[in-house]
Amino acid sequence: TYGEFDASFFRHLVGPECALRLWKGRGGDRRPVVVDLGSGAGRLVLYSALMEDGDAAFLMFGGCRGVEALPGLHGAATDAAAALPPSPGRPPVLFVNAPFSDVHATDSALVDADVVFSFSSCMS
Repeated sequence: TYGEFDASFFRHLVGPECALRLWKGRGGDRRPVVVDLGSGAGRLVLYSALMEDGDAAFLMFGGCRGVEALPGLHGAATDAAAALPPSPGRPPVLFVNAPFSDVHATDSALVDADVVFSFSSCMS
């Protein structure tokens, strides 16, 4: 079973207030990094990369990453990322195809993560 998390609720959870609090909390030295574990086709990762604070046009995240175990969903995510038009200032997007238990493979996504998000509509 594959499920999608509501993007507007995701913004409520990790959006402007959260990102700004993290950014200020580290002295403004870098924008926070968000990681979606079980990123599927990459929708929330790409949404994070495009998310702005409407009042300040502040791109909220400094890096947006996803970890997905299923190769087909990972491929859809990387294809969607490659289809984004270039934009200066957009945070880098990284997708890793590996199970969460593969510490060596997921380290590149998690090493400096500030926000780690995970949602599953089913667990096996």
